[in-house]
Amino acid sequence: ILISPSPPPSPHLHFHPKALPPAQPALHCPPLQANEEEQQLGEMKAHEPLVVRLGNALRRASAPPVELMKAWDMNGDGMLSRIEFRQQVRRLNIGADYHETDKLFDTLDVDASGEIDIRELKGAVGRLQKAAAEAEAEANVEAAKVSLQKKSARE
Repeated sequence: ILISPSPPPSPHLHFHPKALPPAQPALHCPPLQANEEEQQLGEMKAHEPLVVRLGNALRRASAPPVELMKAWDMNGDGMLSRIEFRQQVRRLNIGADYHETDKLFDTLDVDASGEIDIRELKGAVGRLQKAAAEAEAEANVEAAKVSLQKKSARE
């Protein structure tokens, strides 16, 4: 299973996506061209935490963890090594560096064995997807607030 890049069970682990600062209304800026808007959106998405970017990629793929393991486990041993995890995250083209990827790997490797087994992957996929959904919901709330502020300013 290939997860195409986007233009972006441990009960004690919980991901907290970093909140973006509130958008500031631009007063005297000319409207952006479509390609400039896409570029700015891409730059904003690059600042999302890796848990959110990876969670979004997994949400789009909607592959069951067992299928994900088969696709990502390059040597077929039923485990994801750190190197396999790095390679697969890099293939997603979600802007993750080695340090960031390794830090996430260490968080997902609940038993600290140096590999992610299917049990850990199942829990990780759920938590990553949940983090992405929560970040999306927060962004929608912030966008609604900005829209209301603009509407109030016009009245």
